[in-house]
Amino acid sequence: MKQTLFFALILLVVGFSTSFSQQISPSLLQALNRLPPQQRSLVSAEYEKFMETARNREVPFRSKAVQEESVLEKNKEGPTNLLDGTPEKERNIKLNLLSDLEIMVLEDLLANELDLVDAKDGEGFINEERRRALDGRKYDLEKVMREIRELQLFLMNEELSEFNTKQDDELKPFGFKAFNDLSFSGNGHDIYSASQVTSIPSDYEVGPGDYLEIQLYGQKDAQYSVVIGRNGILQFPGIGPLSVLEKGNSFQALKSLIKEKVGEQLGDGVRVSISLGGLRQIKVFLAGEFIKPGQRLVTAGSSLFSLLLDCGGISEIASLRSLALKRADTKDQEFDLYDLLLKGDRSEVSLEDGDVIFLPTVKNRVWIGGKVLRPAIYEISSSSTLSEAIELAGGFSERAMSSAITLERSVETLDSVQFKTLDFSSDAGFGLRNGDRLEIREVSESNQAAISVEGEVEHSGVFEWKEGLRISGILKSIAYFSKECDLNYALVRRQGITGEISYLSFSPNRILAQADSKEDLILKPRDRLILLSRTDAFKRQRAISPLIDELRYEGKPGLGVPSVRIFGMVHFPGEYPYTPEMTVGDIIVAGGGMTGSAYTASAELSRQDVDLNSSNPTATISHANLKSLLAPDTLMGKLRPKDVLSIKPIPSWSEENTIEILGEVQFPGSYTFQKNETLKSVFQRAGGFTKEAFPQGAVFTRANLMKREDEQKKRLITQLETDLANVSLAAGSAGTAAKAKSVADGLVARLKNSKSTGRLVIDLNEQVAEENESSIVVRNGDRLFIPSVPFEVSVVGEVQFATSHLFKEKLDIKDYIQRSGGFTANADESRVFAVKANGSVLTNDNSGWFKTGKNFGILQAGDVIVVPINLEKGKWLETLTSGTQIVYQLAVAAAAVNSF
Repeated sequence: MKQTLFFALILLVVGFSTSFSQQISPSLLQALNRLPPQQRSLVSAEYEKFMETARNREVPFRSKAVQEESVLEKNKEGPTNLLDGTPEKERNIKLNLLSDLEIMVLEDLLANELDLVDAKDGEGFINEERRRALDGRKYDLEKVMREIRELQLFLMNEELSEFNTKQDDELKPFGFKAFNDLSFSGNGHDIYSASQVTSIPSDYEVGPGDYLEIQLYGQKDAQYSVVIGRNGILQFPGIGPLSVLEKGNSFQALKSLIKEKVGEQLGDGVRVSISLGGLRQIKVFLAGEFIKPGQRLVTAGSSLFSLLLDCGGISEIASLRSLALKRADTKDQEFDLYDLLLKGDRSEVSLEDGDVIFLPTVKNRVWIGGKVLRPAIYEISSSSTLSEAIELAGGFSERAMSSAITLERSVETLDSVQFKTLDFSSDAGFGLRNGDRLEIREVSESNQAAISVEGEVEHSGVFEWKEGLRISGILKSIAYFSKECDLNYALVRRQGITGEISYLSFSPNRILAQADSKEDLILKPRDRLILLSRTDAFKRQRAISPLIDELRYEGKPGLGVPSVRIFGMVHFPGEYPYTPEMTVGDIIVAGGGMTGSAYTASAELSRQDVDLNSSNPTATISHANLKSLLAPDTLMGKLRPKDVLSIKPIPSWSEENTIEILGEVQFPGSYTFQKNETLKSVFQRAGGFTKEAFPQGAVFTRANLMKREDEQKKRLITQLETDLANVSLAAGSAGTAAKAKSVADGLVARLKNSKSTGRLVIDLNEQVAEENESSIVVRNGDRLFIPSVPFEVSVVGEVQFATSHLFKEKLDIKDYIQRSGGFTANADESRVFAVKANGSVLTNDNSGWFKTGKNFGILQAGDVIVVPINLEKGKWLETLTSGTQIVYQLAVAAAAVNSF
């Protein structure tokens, strides 16, 4: 079964490697064909399931040959969406799958070697057919391992290519993501997987621990598995000991020696085939800026590049351009990993026993941001130029302004920062220093003859400006506006030749309704049309706020910010740009119009008149009839910058108040009520109780009580979390401290997860009685629920089986607890309490049922018996007293509400 899953995963990997491979490799097909028919069918089904998913997702990775004639049977089951998410998420799925495949291939390689040993008879011989089968399987597995490695490298390059199009707000050092995020096994363990070696290097040097497979054929057939001993001696059956270093220490020299000895000892009629069956383990040392430096055991022949992928990560202060390989009796080799990352130069170097890989700290870095293809922090040499740095960053992007590159450089002698503007055409050879920051700006659109449209339109963006262009030339019909657009008020932002900012307002409705409307303004280059939301106050404010902030720089002495404000009974109160000839009517329209509660008989206009020659500037406040302010010929109706208009509400006006009455009433639903109306009055309008009503269990909740409970709960959680640090100090032992913290954590978790009910305990029968003259006054958001008549009593808490039982008058509290299996070992029998249907609580203290042993008549249908946990109080629990009390109260409320 493991083998079946293994081949299924292999096929999936080859399937999803879209850009890398367009068809299944012949080696995989050969391996597939060697499976038993049942397993081959299962693998085929899994492959076709993935291919069907790819077709549904329109992923064109199948080659034409595979599309025309599938090598697998059609899967009848529905597709399974294996890769549903962002490209980054899908790539992580692939990498995880590849890591799993590595482990599986390694396990199968080891199992294959064990099978090879087990297949030998007592004299060390093996059946030829069996040997060929095992050798074939080994070849397949090694081929798969090479393909996995190629896929991993492909995904790493894909990750780097994405770096070209993504730029975080904060630049990251280039290259580290490849070695840290894509560290394939990601374990950083001391033993490096032998599966990393996918082929034997031609210059491989043999040594003690290497495992040889020697096959004799011709006049003599035999197969031997021998290991090179610690002294470099190979014990060859029938020939004797051989010194493997007699003709050199390379694998090729050893093969030549063995062939020579076989010819001498066994004659020319015996031929020999020699292969490496297993490689020895060697020790290498990682030093410098590795996240996990230290000694590693790796398989002889492992490459330096493969080890870096599984080193456990590289520190971001490391130098990727001066990695050193230190080897005894030889000159240190230095490697520039940028050659691999940027050029794909994968110069393989096989590791040897005793090698030290040293990663020094970085010396020179530059920050390259803005309009380059690959913004990042790059390592440079001391003689690097601007041209070389831009080349590292992938070159300029399409809209880069290469003639105005900003250089920020720290000057140590002046303890300051200098800024310099570079032109790439003339400064390409400009020398860079450590710490330099380059910012490549985008070509500015400010000089373009264009009009921008933003906000609540179907198609925002930049439009061509022409002489005489009007607003109607861009916003041609109602179809150009979004459904949320305010068609009564919109703005034009205009920037003058000298840079001053001003605003004009217009009504899209009037422009659409009248072809020659005076509000159909002639536009100028660089005008911005800003359309606002008529439904979303947050979106409207988010669009207006930047405009007001910009106007703060336009203020003039004695005038202040050129804006006006409106408050009170309008839909969107706030601050708006002042426009020429603005009137009271205009600011009301800007505020979204008046609400239904606006008092039109009077309004308040505040105006500050400032005399720059006076030491006491004064503000005047005018009260006027709103109709007079809206009159076109009134002077007061003309606004000035900094004016404030306040629209008052109608006296005693209140929005609609509602109470919800649900459950067993004649007419359940929501009811509006007048100020100071009572519950009794509203309940009568609901038609009274039904025959099935259970008024004793009525649940009355109030919104402000729920808010109060939430606030109390938040304060308590904060206090408990603060006190947790003190609990362990008060504990008598480590065990007590751990127990205290466990209880405290449980209380905090229960508090956070508990839901406030806002319940007010009432006697509903008393509240709605005809003779009652003091029924409670209802408030907006109140809710009354009348359940149907219950027939059970519930038992919850520390009993063997918490459940509900049919109510019987002759049963008392002890009887119901006994019917729930009795108390648990953690039960606090002295604190058992009952929650009545109306929300009130009966305890042993106020009822004394355990003292007398008689509590018939105390319980009624709908009641809940609560058995609390026994908290053996000590000093370590003193800080939790209030928490326990609150949880207790919440449990009471929840038990009462949830019982219905």
